[in-house]
Amino acid sequence: ARYCLNGRTYTAQAGLNSGFTADGVRIVTLTWEQARYLRRLNGQLYVGQACNLYWLDNAVHACEDGSFSYHRWNGEDFICEAVNVPFHPAALILEDTHEPFTPPYEKELHLSGPGKRRWQKMSVTTPEGFVSIGGEYDTAQIYADGKLVADNYFSGEIWQVPARLLWEKECYLVMSEMKEGCCYLEYRQPPLKSAY
Repeated sequence: ARYCLNGRTYTAQAGLNSGFTADGVRIVTLTWEQARYLRRLNGQLYVGQACNLYWLDNAVHACEDGSFSYHRWNGEDFICEAVNVPFHPAALILEDTHEPFTPPYEKELHLSGPGKRRWQKMSVTTPEGFVSIGGEYDTAQIYADGKLVADNYFSGEIWQVPARLLWEKECYLVMSEMKEGCCYLEYRQPPLKSAY
């Protein structure tokens, strides 16, 4: 970055340590990645270390699970600080069950045509991290306390769901059977070489 202030030119390599003072004003040039995590919290400036910060109970927290670090502006420079948070990734528990209710979005379950549905009751051991859902299906839906909270169309990839979406709720997973010759594939570079 180049700055021209009162006839003087300044150059700065973007980064947390790029600060310089011009006419009594401290100027710091952040990278785009750093600027994405810049927050003003409780009257102070913070830059999360690849994490989204928020203020709660007179302390800085991160939206992401586990330990995190951030840089706090002290008026001259950004000072690094770390917060140690134990992380207990959730385990997913699935139990086969009979259809507990008629799904409100039943048509979405049969995009490739009518077929069988498999229901499973879901629970997680903690609200932290993501849980993975595998298997082949036409469409999958997750209902928490009777409301559709997530759905997915089979593409060959493992489906990951935030554990907190399921935490302390009555949850069900329903999957409709995969019809032969039908598969949902997302566009990738280079395109996949497969028969539909």
